[in-house]
Amino acid sequence: MPVPVPILKLQNLTEAAAQECAVAFEMLDSDGDGKLSKRDAVKWLRCLGFCCSDKELAAMIAGVPVEGGGLQYGDLCNVVDACADRRGVPDVAVEHALRVLLPAFNDETVPREVFEEAIMTQGDCFSAEEFEDLMGMCNATNRSTLRVKDLVRGIRTSIGVPGQ
Repeated sequence: MPVPVPILKLQNLTEAAAQECAVAFEMLDSDGDGKLSKRDAVKWLRCLGFCCSDKELAAMIAGVPVEGGGLQYGDLCNVVDACADRRGVPDVAVEHALRVLLPAFNDETVPREVFEEAIMTQGDCFSAEEFEDLMGMCNATNRSTLRVKDLVRGIRTSIGVPGQ
């Protein structure tokens, strides 16, 4: 029987974020023992919106005691709470990614068809329906010209992490 994962009250995270912590932990705790391997703990941190390198994430959990072959939920929650300010994606990073993807756009806007072509030609990352969902999150469903700031906000929303 899996070990139940409690919803902990964390000082620097909202109740909803604490709920996300528990759900993501349960999903990664494949044997239900209430512990994660270091590798799964890094995946767990990514699920919670920590967009850092593997090395940075490993450093975050380096001080967590390994008990019985794994890292316990409460100890990992303490790491999340202590490092809450590192959770999220800076708007400048999303905007930089857009500039790499769309080198031709100006500082304020991009034609929708140019953005759609750039997104839809990135392998199988987006279906047409997912692209339209993204446009909805960007308040751009019926626009021919897209505001970069709306795209940044919509992309951040679509990946489910707070901005900075």
